[in-house]
Amino acid sequence: MKKFSVLQKTLRALACSSSMVKLMKPILVFAVTMALLNSVIVYASADKGLGRSIGSISVTGPVTINGEPATSGQTLFSINRIVTSLHSQALVDLTNSVRFNLDEGTDLTIESSNAHVSAGLSNGRMSCALPGGVSLDLRTADASIVGSGNESVIFNVTTTECAGTTILVEKGPLQIRAAGIRRTLMAGETVTTTSPAPNFNPRKRIGLWILIGTGVGVLLAAVIGRKPEQEAAAPGGGCIDLLSGESNCR
Repeated sequence: MKKFSVLQKTLRALACSSSMVKLMKPILVFAVTMALLNSVIVYASADKGLGRSIGSISVTGPVTINGEPATSGQTLFSINRIVTSLHSQALVDLTNSVRFNLDEGTDLTIESSNAHVSAGLSNGRMSCALPGGVSLDLRTADASIVGSGNESVIFNVTTTECAGTTILVEKGPLQIRAAGIRRTLMAGETVTTTSPAPNFNPRKRIGLWILIGTGVGVLLAAVIGRKPEQEAAAPGGGCIDLLSGESNCR
């Protein structure tokens, strides 16, 4: 008991000493600083994960957003891949007043800011209403659709892997680029892309030219081979029409 009381007195003395206070002060400051830093990091990570709202969606039937089931009134953040299944539709209203109406079997990815929308339509059918002041860059498998933002635009797009892309402009103008050709569509105009022609390798091209040359040579030989007989059969040295075989000279 005597030893225990002595130890208690010693600890109290150390706790009250100025050297102990000086030693604990930086440790406490470091601990508080680390706690505040961790709080800032956690808040920033959560804010980055959510991001700012870019709009909302209304759905009819099974629709997914980034692989998760969507509900009507759901808020959209950052990049969204919206997929409508059979007998389903989705209406997307962005905060910059751009509107997408997705039909069934449509796969659309959207990224939006205040003055620009970037989107990719890999399959399906949709309509888009683009107000003035907001530009658009929409890509399909074989076409690029650009709205400059100078005027409001309303258009419809249908794209499939086999049939290519069809664009119908209800209110323009809208710039279309496909197969290296750029064109501006106005209201009432429609354009449909086609699958690119197959690229022949050099051996196939050489064989094709040889085949064409052989065919031309055979044709010329047949014409030249018949000409002397026709001239010999012509009475009085007259002219013969190669197509009809009858004389066309007077």
